[in-house]
Amino acid sequence: MAELDMVITRFDEFDKRQEARFQGMNTRIDDMNHRMSDVMSRLGTVEGRLTSIDTRLDGKASQGLVQFWGGFVTVWTSILVGTMVAVLKLWP
Repeated sequence: MAELDMVITRFDEFDKRQEARFQGMNTRIDDMNHRMSDVMSRLGTVEGRLTSIDTRLDGKASQGLVQFWGGFVTVWTSILVGTMVAVLKLWP
């Protein structure tokens, strides 16, 4: 009978150790899930900032292109009009 009690006691101790390990593992998994959600949140913030920067750069690039082509057309139009005026003044 003492051997049976000893086997039952060992099973109880084993069960307690496994429960402690399981709780420890659950705690680690919860910590890891918390860290992953924090990382995902930060990545979302970074993505938002990059999208904002991209939008601003696109706007600036578009404005720069408009200014460039606007200036280009203005210069060529001025040259063309100036040439026509000079030709008309010099025309006999």
